Amino acid sequence: LVDALRAGDGDGDDDAESHALLAHAASAVGNIAAHPASAGLIAPAPGLVPGLARALTGARPEVREMAAGAARNLALTAAGRKALRRTEGFVGKILVSLGSTSAGERHAAVGCLVNLSDDPSSLGSLADAPGLLSALAAAADRAETARDAKLRRYVLSIFANLAADASTRRTLGMAGSSAPTV
Repeated sequence: LVDALRAGDGDGDDDAESHALLAHAASAVGNIAAHPASAGLIAPAPGLVPGLARALTGARPEVREMAAGAARNLALTAAGRKALRRTEGFVGKILVSLGSTSAGERHAAVGCLVNLSDDPSSLGSLADAPGLLSALAAAADRAETARDAKLRRYVLSIFANLAADASTRRTLGMAGSSAPTV
C-alpha cells in the first residue's frame, strides 16, 4: 500500500490506471485505519502519511477523497494523529481539501480535522497552519445541503476545541484569556 501511495504522481497525469491504483490504495488504508487496533499499527509505517499527503494534492477528486478519508480514519488513534502531525505540510493540504468542490472530500477533510482537534496534543499543529480559521469559516459558509449541516457542526466543534486551549487561543489571536461559556 505504501509503495502504491508513493508511486502516485499527484501531478495530474491522465493515466487512469495509476489514478485508480492510488485511489484504491488510499481507500484500503482508510479501511484498515477504520479499526483502531490496525490503525495504530499502520500509522507509523514509513512513507504512509507522506504518501497520503501527496495524494491530497492530486488532480483527481476521487483520489483526494480517498486520501482524506484515510487521514480521517488515521486521526481516530493517537498513533495516527502523531503521524499526521509529524508530516510537514499535512494540515495545510487537508485544509485545501476542506475547500474542495467534492462533497465527499470536504466531509472527509473536516472529519480528519475534528479528529485531530479532539486531541490536545494536536491543537498546536492545527493552530500553526496558515489560513486555518479562514478555511474553516469558508467551509461553513459554503455549506449548502442538508448533509453539509454535519460539516458545519464539525467546524463548530473544531472552533470549540481550539478555543478551549489557552495557548491555541493566543496563537490564533482569539480574544480573551478564558474559554467561552455556553
